[in-house]
Amino acid sequence: MINGLKYLYLLLVRREYQKFLKALETPSEAQNRILLTLIKELNKTTYGQSLGRIKTVKDFKNKVPIIEYDQIRPLIEVQKQSSKPLLHSRLPKIYEYTSGSSGSPKPIPYTRDLLKSFQKLFKIWSYDLLSNAPLNLKSHHFFISVSPLFGEHQGLKDDRDYLGGITKLLLSKLWRGHELGRLKNPDDYQEALAISLLCDPKLEILSIWSPRLLVASLDYMKGNWSNLRTILALGSYSKPGFSLNFKPRLLAEDFHQADIFPNLKLVSSWGSAHGEADFEKLKMQFPNTWFQKKGLLATEAPISLPLVGEDGFAPLITEVYFEFKDSTGNIYDLTEAREGKVYELIFSTKGGLYRYSVGDLVLMKKSKTQTLFFDFIGRSGLVSDLCGEKLSERELEELFKDNENTLLFFPAEDHYIVFGNEAQQADLLEAKLLTSPHYHYARKAGQLKEIEYIKVEKLQEKVIEYFTKVRKMKAGDLKPQRLYPKSQDQALAAYLRS
Repeated sequence: MINGLKYLYLLLVRREYQKFLKALETPSEAQNRILLTLIKELNKTTYGQSLGRIKTVKDFKNKVPIIEYDQIRPLIEVQKQSSKPLLHSRLPKIYEYTSGSSGSPKPIPYTRDLLKSFQKLFKIWSYDLLSNAPLNLKSHHFFISVSPLFGEHQGLKDDRDYLGGITKLLLSKLWRGHELGRLKNPDDYQEALAISLLCDPKLEILSIWSPRLLVASLDYMKGNWSNLRTILALGSYSKPGFSLNFKPRLLAEDFHQADIFPNLKLVSSWGSAHGEADFEKLKMQFPNTWFQKKGLLATEAPISLPLVGEDGFAPLITEVYFEFKDSTGNIYDLTEAREGKVYELIFSTKGGLYRYSVGDLVLMKKSKTQTLFFDFIGRSGLVSDLCGEKLSERELEELFKDNENTLLFFPAEDHYIVFGNEAQQADLLEAKLLTSPHYHYARKAGQLKEIEYIKVEKLQEKVIEYFTKVRKMKAGDLKPQRLYPKSQDQALAAYLRS
């Protein structure tokens, strides 16, 4: 039955996969096609009409400004309250919520067309995975969860809604973890996540956005093993808004990581930039499991996806229009970007966001197709400059990429505070920082004092706890970073000290 279901699913999504592979061989045509579709849609909207009629690609680039969320938020709020389609000719089906650096929930309009874009990314990724990855699946049971946003702001109630239609129907019985979006209380999340992961011994595919979240969940399991064993033996679990019924599972009295996922074949997780350390840690913990890094997936848009056998990540060029800004402010389209160069990513979507930036920096990579792929390497704007040292997220990532200790940097009045989860000699970290010319000058000139190092037990868990419980962010919205240079980040530093 399972093999028949798999065959039917692959048959249904194969056309979308083949269409995408064909588009990767003609990226200019694919991007022009989607841009003309977006221009046609933009001209129907109040926002588009305020910019003047847009007839050509040149008009689009000259008249449509590059924006961040705060610049478009007033229009989104008016659209949300008035139920008038200001950014798209069709009203959004829902508003999905994400959180920025301020932690304030941001409503993102999800039109029917944008939801279809997310669905197409899943279909392409899953077809490629099931057809080309060396998995030897038997049960095909999989866990995929998009982290919930707690509080009064709710978007999609069930992760399966990202699929819709026949795809949702076919996969629902094999999908574990989709119920987590219904949780009401962040204090229940770690326990509910652990139960959802552990309740099915036939689980073969584990797709979770943040590797840090999985590392933290494994630590939680180990520390709460007795309670989890009791719940799993009962065969049922419930919390406000959330319930699970499953076949009772009897687990050994002592925690053994090798026993908790006896049939795990694949872990799909974020693994770029600062997330790479946790990703590699998981690979060592599950040496017999195949690992695949995720592409870029923002709440605002499906951006890129991994393809088996490729190094970088394929941009979803059939659904999203991409532009790239270099360090001097010049803007390039996908076919003008150059391999090996770093750009700030700008994208336009079918949800009504045009020339939109979330501050992601990407490194362009050659692929086996005619399209340049890319990989996330950090965030633009993450720079600390107390007295000319100009420490950036990217520079810190390069300096400490081989350090297995998790290191988080916070500027103080006249020095840097560094939090880590292991014992570490401050002078060794200082020596590494001194290889940065600007930092070296600031230290030698007496403008900066030596770093202050603070060890924090379960640092990763405390960071997740702070952002999800205090700032009410989705765990899936947390892109790993080393540098916290903004004034509001001082609250996180105080939380880690406590």
